Amino acid sequence: MSDQKISPTSEMKENFYKTGVFFVLHKGSKSLSVSEQRGKFLVAIYENDNPIREVSFSQPFWRTQKNRERFQVLLLDNSFDAFEIEKEVVTEYNDYLAWKEEQKEEEKNDKEAKPIQTSCFITGEKMYEEVYDGMAAHFIYRNGEKFYKCGAVHIDEKTYVPVMDDAVLMNAVLLPTDVGEYETVETLIEEISEHIRTYLDVNPDFLTFASYYVLLSWCYDQLDTIPYLRALGDTGTGKTRFLRVIGGLCYKPIFVAGAITPAPIYRLIKKWGGTIILDEADFRDSSEKGEVITILNCGFSRGTPVIRCEKDNPDNVQILPTYCPKVISTRQSFNDKALESRCLTEIMKQTVRRDLPRILPRGFYESEMSLRNKLLKFRFDFMGKIDTDKIQEIKLGHIEPRLEQATVSFAVLFYTIPELFKKFKSFINKYQKDLIEERANSYDGMIINTLFELIDDEQKEISAQDIVEKIKAEDEKAKISPGTVGKHLKSFKIVTEQKRIENKVRHIIKIDPIQINLLRQRYDPEYWQKNVADVADVAEYMRDSTINNKNNSITSFLPESLNTTATPATPATNIDNVADVVVKSYYKQYQELIFQLTEEEIELEKLLERFESHKIAQEVIDKLLQGGIIFEPRKGWLKKA
Repeated sequence: MSDQKISPTSEMKENFYKTGVFFVLHKGSKSLSVSEQRGKFLVAIYENDNPIREVSFSQPFWRTQKNRERFQVLLLDNSFDAFEIEKEVVTEYNDYLAWKEEQKEEEKNDKEAKPIQTSCFITGEKMYEEVYDGMAAHFIYRNGEKFYKCGAVHIDEKTYVPVMDDAVLMNAVLLPTDVGEYETVETLIEEISEHIRTYLDVNPDFLTFASYYVLLSWCYDQLDTIPYLRALGDTGTGKTRFLRVIGGLCYKPIFVAGAITPAPIYRLIKKWGGTIILDEADFRDSSEKGEVITILNCGFSRGTPVIRCEKDNPDNVQILPTYCPKVISTRQSFNDKALESRCLTEIMKQTVRRDLPRILPRGFYESEMSLRNKLLKFRFDFMGKIDTDKIQEIKLGHIEPRLEQATVSFAVLFYTIPELFKKFKSFINKYQKDLIEERANSYDGMIINTLFELIDDEQKEISAQDIVEKIKAEDEKAKISPGTVGKHLKSFKIVTEQKRIENKVRHIIKIDPIQINLLRQRYDPEYWQKNVADVADVAEYMRDSTINNKNNSITSFLPESLNTTATPATPATNIDNVADVVVKSYYKQYQELIFQLTEEEIELEKLLERFESHKIAQEVIDKLLQGGIIFEPRKGWLKKA
């Protein structure tokens, strides 16, 4: 019996094509089909409609001699004329490709004709934001000083409509109802602080941070980085209240809870572009928690999406957005130190305040809505007015690079308001000192500060055992051993060397003065205040200030060791010389450390993270590059010549 090719109607052919089948042939009780499945080509032989043989090819089999031979053997073994069929398969495949192109064009036309659902879009200098009054969703936009509402916007043959889905109806996403009025940014911050203070128990410093963060979230899309707010604590300490009170004021808060999987988080960020309110404890297993860590690691800065391949179609790459504000709660700190540094954290404790309502009253929701409407006005007011280039010019004081990176975005909001900027700068420097004190009181801090004490006591040979003995002399119950100390010292990159002392081999700690100096800056609050904050202030001030160098008021910036105020017994010191000594001292320290760190290739960004003052470090690096002392083996990397 001869081969019988099916001649389907247009409707039948389209049904075949939709399943990927583009060629079908019958011969007696046997039949042959060729299809494209998940990027591969499948040749299947059937007998009485039951599959008896299937062979897949990674590409069209007729394009390589080896695959053609495999195809011919398969068909000859099953009594098909391979040479004749191959020509017809190629013809049908071309028809199939043409059909796919037509489908793409039709889908494109349908997509263009279909209204685009969005909660916010900007065209030219005009921004449209979605509002929801409990009955209907509208866009609100500004024309001059007046605001107007509309149900749909038609621009360039496209139609934009507000998102109206279950997330809005069930308050999973909270939207403003209208535009509200506020007096000044300062009064708006005060209102936000008062609202948070009324319904949540947090320390005053964090309250300030939280109020700033709420404002920051409403214009985060004009920034390149944004930190996260986090509540850290056990059950019953107010973490859920934290998420509701602070998160509820942020830009388009999206509450994701109830043991969800990470996949919807990506879609919610893409759809709403708002603030993710996330309780880490809701994730069901470690794999989901790991995916959340990925979202948090990437979502700190713009332009770092997560890239995935579709499970059913590996050739289709998905670009999943992650950048947006996030307010989160966790029971434990993150193991990832970089992620930990991106969180502005409040340690939650069981409150003793009796004025806090156990259940949020109606007044809370009314106050929240009023503030949300005012914050929408703030967003319109600040649209296009944030200059991220100013970040390079903003000086927050002498804070750690990680903290500076996490908080400089706040300063961009306020640098044009001197009084507010001054308050924020003062606050962030106090926060820096608190971080150092917190580190000093940690387990690592106990070990490293004990090492500092032994060094200050001028002990020549220091071992892990010496550190243990000194700690136990102050606290007999301290759970510590030389092995534990050794492991922690290794995490600081502190190494030991074997030495024979009194006929015993001991592991003696190698003391690197530059390394110890850097560790003191991070773990010794008094040292930081005296030798980093004060001295660095002098160096920066003397380089950048335009005041008369002979003005004695400059001595108020000096630590006691450098105070040059003249006394009867001490003649006045030349201010220029003091400045020169301070600056040269920093240059020398930084230069020596750069020499050490560039023995092997190191990324410039990671190198700068090792220094308190990026400005001084960059100046030293530039001079060393100019002198050929170090060079760039590749862009963004440095190595000693």
